[in-house]
Amino acid sequence: FHLGEQFVPLFSYERPVPWPEGQRNILFARRGIRPLPHLARAGADSPPTPAPDTQMLYKYLRAFGGISVPHATATDLGTDWRNSDSTAEPAVEIYQGGRQNYESETAPRAARPDDAIRNWHPLGTVTAALQKGIRLGFVASSDQYSTHISYANVLASAPTREAIIDAFHKRHVYASTDNIIADVRSGDHIMGDEFSVSARPSIAVKLIGTAPFAKITIVKDGHEVWSADPNTKDVDLTWRDESAVPGATAFYYVRGEQTDGQLVWSSPMWITFKPAS
Repeated sequence: FHLGEQFVPLFSYERPVPWPEGQRNILFARRGIRPLPHLARAGADSPPTPAPDTQMLYKYLRAFGGISVPHATATDLGTDWRNSDSTAEPAVEIYQGGRQNYESETAPRAARPDDAIRNWHPLGTVTAALQKGIRLGFVASSDQYSTHISYANVLASAPTREAIIDAFHKRHVYASTDNIIADVRSGDHIMGDEFSVSARPSIAVKLIGTAPFAKITIVKDGHEVWSADPNTKDVDLTWRDESAVPGATAFYYVRGEQTDGQLVWSSPMWITFKPAS
């Protein structure tokens, strides 16, 4: 279904592995790479050590230039993040249109123990992965149960399969539940980047919504540290981290909540504050 520059699909398949290793969507820029068979899978109560089957998957993806995107991570289909690979697995599905939000236990549209689809595993939240030091960009996607309510937005340099995969590798992606435009930067850097600054980090947020934004939240190291209630469809603001610790690295991302309940998440930026001596 490749239609010139108007529609550029990837070659992909879903690799089904239950908790605690986790299902993953596998993406390639080229045709003809065979799906990977399985090794023995880790048991649900096994120690949280790296699982051989997922380690084999990462080697396969590195060899053939593919990437992995874990999904529904805090469910029976998810992972406790016993495995990670920044090259083979640069992004995570933070929201799934067919299920729920797996950002954290308290986030909007998040699953709860009493209403989770396919059970609830707090160790599988995206926040749990980030707080372990795993660096992941954010996308949303539909599974096979939803349409037009979950978007994997990719900031690619060209309308080609190769450029899309390259953007995933750089974590130049963001997630939304509607056709929302997000441009989140810090100086010359965009969402997904990791870098150092000599002044206290600042985050510039530009959003174009499909409805007014009821709330804009900045999340630092898994904690909500600032919010605003703009009540406008177009948002243009800058926030500075006055509590940044010299020499420390922190991750920051933005969540936007519209008045109609639609959501957008920027991918994190990992910023090290190194004051000039």
